[in-house]
Amino acid sequence: MASRFRYFFKISVLAVIYIVLGKFSLELGAVNKFAAPIWPPTGFSLAALFIFGLDLWPGVAIGAFIVNWWLGANVLVSLGIAGGNTLEAITGAWLLFRFSALRNLGTLNSVLTLVFPVAIISTLLSATIGVFSLFLDGKIPPASVATTWSAWWVGDMMGNLVIAPLLLVWSTKINLKQFRPRQWIEVFLISISFTFLALIIFSNWFLPGTQLFPRPFCVFPMLGIIAIRLGQRGVVTANFILSTILLYFTANEIGNFWKGDLSESLQLAQVFLAVVSSTSLVLAAATDERKRLYSEAQKAITIRDEFLSVASHELRTPLTILSLRLQLLDREIKTALPTGSESSTKISEILHASQEQSRRLKLWLTDLLDLDRIHSDKLRLIMEKMDLVTVVNEAVEYFKISSGKNKELLSVVSPELVVGTWDRMRIERVVNNLISNAIKYGNGKPITVTVEQDEFYHCARLIVSDQGIGILPNKLNKIFERYERAVDPHSSIGGLGLGLYICRQIVEEHRGTITVASEIGRGSTFTVELPIKTLSSEVI
Repeated sequence: MASRFRYFFKISVLAVIYIVLGKFSLELGAVNKFAAPIWPPTGFSLAALFIFGLDLWPGVAIGAFIVNWWLGANVLVSLGIAGGNTLEAITGAWLLFRFSALRNLGTLNSVLTLVFPVAIISTLLSATIGVFSLFLDGKIPPASVATTWSAWWVGDMMGNLVIAPLLLVWSTKINLKQFRPRQWIEVFLISISFTFLALIIFSNWFLPGTQLFPRPFCVFPMLGIIAIRLGQRGVVTANFILSTILLYFTANEIGNFWKGDLSESLQLAQVFLAVVSSTSLVLAAATDERKRLYSEAQKAITIRDEFLSVASHELRTPLTILSLRLQLLDREIKTALPTGSESSTKISEILHASQEQSRRLKLWLTDLLDLDRIHSDKLRLIMEKMDLVTVVNEAVEYFKISSGKNKELLSVVSPELVVGTWDRMRIERVVNNLISNAIKYGNGKPITVTVEQDEFYHCARLIVSDQGIGILPNKLNKIFERYERAVDPHSSIGGLGLGLYICRQIVEEHRGTITVASEIGRGSTFTVELPIKTLSSEVI
């Protein structure tokens, strides 16, 4: 009941915001009353469905219906327009999810997905269905169909290019602590300078009757600086400011885009903003990728040396021990002593130790193989419907059997079922790694594995808590990076420092999150959140 109430609450909020944004945007001026120069509800709907799920589509339909009915369209026309707007939002969100799945638009591929199949193609549905509905009802004359359709299409496109990126990028987490005072000053000065420049270019407030910058493309150098220095957050914010200023002045018959006719002037402004926003988004994404590649290139040699050093040390030790154990086992077998004798018992002990070393070696080799797949983008997920509680119980039982001394230390707290669509083998890997780490660093104290289902966020939550040595403060922010370990590098506790890194990669491939909270001497708590609902259960 509570989950159903939350669902209807989300739909209601989405519909109300859609209505408010729709009424506000129409105040800027519209072609034939229904086609706004920029339609923020399109971008808002795309971001909402992408972030919170496609099942919120009724909120878009309700909001679009009420807005158009409020404007004077009859019930059938309002239903037709609402259907087009809803189909547009669902199609755009699905395309973005299918080909990008990134909120921050930090890659060139994600931006190109937003610009072309989402902003350009999906908006054709709304414009075509909406204008056709109005034409059939006689709301627009035949001579105005083409003008209204193009204004509608470009207005929806602008919503996807200006509003959607703004919401998507700013909905991701940002670490404000990483900004130095100098960077805050730079952000402030660039923001003020850009706003002032836009006001000068697109208005005549400062010197009435003249324009200091009569050409609108003078804004491009400043946008280039923002893309390079501030990245996608700066670009999406600048595009929003620029769109607001330009459309406001044009609608009020001010500036170099006013041509004496509202429809013509708004369409010219729309085309200019579409070019500016798409170009700046692509430039920012390309700049971010180049920065990322440069940073990775700087670390490549260091990482290679560290990897060879750690791998050669860690792999050589278990291989040497395994070889010695097997040699001893061979000698004992040759003595052909009766079963149950002292020698036979010794052989069993040696065999058990050899098997343990073999298991460790196998796990490390698996880590190396997964690391190679991650680097080559070949980590494929085979999605299937599964129960997380069953996976956790099986993993805990395995560790209890394989290590008798930890039998009483492990406990599970969970409901009967937590079902979702995930890659079973990969999720088992995450569960095993987290429990293994808890045992390794748990200092022989109780370990609790908790499984929860969050109905509000539509996610499953796995929590592994120990009361062990904890994680060094200087390691806490790096623990999920390659070759990073929770303890001092010279510690006697072995490991390649790849387990948590691979766990993070697997979880993020499932579009989930993994976090850690720790205190020295009091233990650590790892929390994994996995979305229960996915768009597809196919191999991705």
